Amino acid sequence: FYTFNLTVFMKIGHYSYLAFVFVLLLYGFILSANLIIILTVLREKTLHQPMYIFIALLCVNSLYGSTGFFPRFLTDLLSDRHLISRSACFTQIFVIYTYGSYEINILGIMAYDRYIAVCQPLHYHRKMSSKNVVKLSVLVWIFPTCYLTISIIMTIRLPLCGNNIQKIYYLSSRKS
Repeated sequence: FYTFNLTVFMKIGHYSYLAFVFVLLLYGFILSANLIIILTVLREKTLHQPMYIFIALLCVNSLYGSTGFFPRFLTDLLSDRHLISRSACFTQIFVIYTYGSYEINILGIMAYDRYIAVCQPLHYHRKMSSKNVVKLSVLVWIFPTCYLTISIIMTIRLPLCGNNIQKIYYLSSRKS
């Protein structure tokens, strides 16, 4: 099986073009808003502080995640057949999972930054020096990348039991 057939998509007929335009506008808004924030933090010297740098990291991650999701979704909106190659599927899995992991880790270091600022204000400049901010920022990207690379490599090696994917997310339902 070198391709997967995503059977979860329903036919929306002529509304697919309207949905495509709406999603394309949403994607464009996400890209432009995040780029504006990143450029503002980069250009304005007074914003070169840890919290603003972490906000810029969140925006970079948002660009990464949305670029990993929206182009394929836009293609699927206009397509009648929803086939995805195995390599493209695992690439998208990797991008979406790393996006989520980066987001959680960035929010974690933002929480740590606020903890230091509120609970240890006299030690803030020592603990959140530019060197430590760079270290924390690099660790945010390295650990999830390594962990998820290993996970994906191990998953790729498993045999597949089919190529039709009925549900992307499984939601269990109990009947009373």
